[in-house]
Amino acid sequence: MTASTRPLAYRLAIVTSHPVQYQAPLFRLLAAHGDIDLTVYYGHDESVAGDLDPDFGVRFAWDRPLLDGYRSVFLRRSAQALGAIRRLLADARIVGRLRRERFDAVFIHSYARRLSLLAYLGALASRTPVLLRTESERLRPRRQWVEVLKYVFLKPLFGVTSGFLVIGEANRQFFEHYGVQPSRQFFTPYSVDNDYFADRRTLLQSSRDTIRRTHGWTDDVVVVGFCGKLIPLKRVEDLIDTVAVLQREGLRVGVFIVGDGPSRADLEERARTCRLKWTVFAGFKNQSELGACYVCMDAFVLPSRSETWGLVLNEAMLFGLPVVATSLVGATMDLIEPGKNGYVFEVADVRGLTDALRRLVQSSDLRRQFGGRSAAIVRRYSYDQCVRGILDGLQHVTARSRRRSCAASGSPEL
Repeated sequence: MTASTRPLAYRLAIVTSHPVQYQAPLFRLLAAHGDIDLTVYYGHDESVAGDLDPDFGVRFAWDRPLLDGYRSVFLRRSAQALGAIRRLLADARIVGRLRRERFDAVFIHSYARRLSLLAYLGALASRTPVLLRTESERLRPRRQWVEVLKYVFLKPLFGVTSGFLVIGEANRQFFEHYGVQPSRQFFTPYSVDNDYFADRRTLLQSSRDTIRRTHGWTDDVVVVGFCGKLIPLKRVEDLIDTVAVLQREGLRVGVFIVGDGPSRADLEERARTCRLKWTVFAGFKNQSELGACYVCMDAFVLPSRSETWGLVLNEAMLFGLPVVATSLVGATMDLIEPGKNGYVFEVADVRGLTDALRRLVQSSDLRRQFGGRSAAIVRRYSYDQCVRGILDGLQHVTARSRRRSCAASGSPEL
């Protein structure tokens, strides 16, 4: 195929709330792909302006570039002190943008935000096909009236959505519950920057013992880690209680809690009350600092009472760690093979968590075996696979759009 006959790149718009450290590398890959001409529309810039995160409880900006390598547009800036009406008007700019630019498709992240619904309005007004990506799942029981309202709202919304970018099994089941056919689903697994974390592991592995000693852990202490916001939703107290039980049994097991938030003081007090040894609260760590945390760990636990996915599992698995999580963590269906690379337990079941960790703490061979399997599983959850899924989705929705246009005009399909 000559340059003159080569198909033009798909003109793709992405609409999402703000720059996120887990999305920026994917956007760079999409922008670098020869078949995609990308523009990302952000609702606001708070994550790059260094605003206060209400969950972490600290003011910070991510220390890896979130805007390099792709075209982006902010609908409003955090430096602008806007009232509620002006914030609404700023979000509403997406309608005009989509109508003027006439993209081949618009990729909308989440349906549950005002900006997302306005993007739907702009897409419908410009007859632009929508690719929807959302973290939604149906793992948690909900009240009947909530289920009814969601069904009434989502059935028509999904009816005007051309394609669905599926992040994992729980997400697929969510879409199928609302009648989305498999032919309209495209696998774009929830991923982190695998290459970056793999490089960090390689770089830091030889320093593991030295880093651990700075925290007071000798070689015979098995370190169980957690990483995330210290909020009630995460139920980190269950991990503390579990380690307390194991220490009372005489096992040399420590806990490494990475993150910050309003629950930190209570958790530290709980650890003191339980007289935990080998316990470190590391506080908030930026992305470039996480590798030195994961490399210290021997196993990883996510005890949350709810997680739509749980990308910290991806990160921990890239460091070759066994992983243990509750059944209400969305990623467990995809990333945890019970008895092969980790275990799944029920929310607040400290006994179940204790049994799982006891097995791992008592056997270095089991930890090594599980860790190797974790690394193999998570390699399939990559940005490269996301790009392939998005391209499949673009091909599907643009062909479908052309068929509709031809049918409406009475013209033969080319």
